[in-house]
Amino acid sequence: MVVSVLEALVSRLCHDLAGPAGAIRNGMELIEDSVGANADPEAMRLIADSADRLARRLRLYRLAWGQAGSVESARLVDEVRVVAEDWLRGGKVALDWSALAVPAGLGSRLGVAHLILCAILIAEESLPRGGTVQVVGEGDGNHGVVEVLARGAPARLTPDSAAVLAAAAITDRTLAARPHAVHALALRHFADSYRFSVPEVTEAEQQVRLRLTW
Repeated sequence: MVVSVLEALVSRLCHDLAGPAGAIRNGMELIEDSVGANADPEAMRLIADSADRLARRLRLYRLAWGQAGSVESARLVDEVRVVAEDWLRGGKVALDWSALAVPAGLGSRLGVAHLILCAILIAEESLPRGGTVQVVGEGDGNHGVVEVLARGAPARLTPDSAAVLAAAAITDRTLAARPHAVHALALRHFADSYRFSVPEVTEAEQQVRLRLTW
């Protein structure tokens, strides 16, 4: 019940915000057409960057937490990869995910998009000074594994996320006590709802590994 409400709420929010985000881009084109060379280039750049960030965030949230992430599709894995690339583009953390690193057949597993993207968000958080997030996988919709590895110096989970991922079970008390661990909480809830194994987490000096299995 909690997961279905979350998916519906996020999907509605992303849908409602997509219109204004598109309007910003259309407004920029009108300004450029009407003002032309007299437009302030710095102001236009700031608006364009903000509109781009908003669009990337909406695409990620729609797939990571919304109903779009709970479908079965042979193209789902590629869509997740592209969304993750867009999310990390231009930041301190680079994505190492080749087109063949995760089989397309994993897209037939319900909820796999949710788990992969939540794991990537956790991995990104574990690299405060930057680094690389690698994604690899094997199997199909019936039995499979995906590993998300964060590499950097240092690479460590935030205390709240570490506590949530190590908890024997997720309760309302866990949610109240760990408000900053929303990605880890979502990962655990999605894993339970879509019948994945409890995500395995291992930490080394310069690496955090999140292993998702079903």
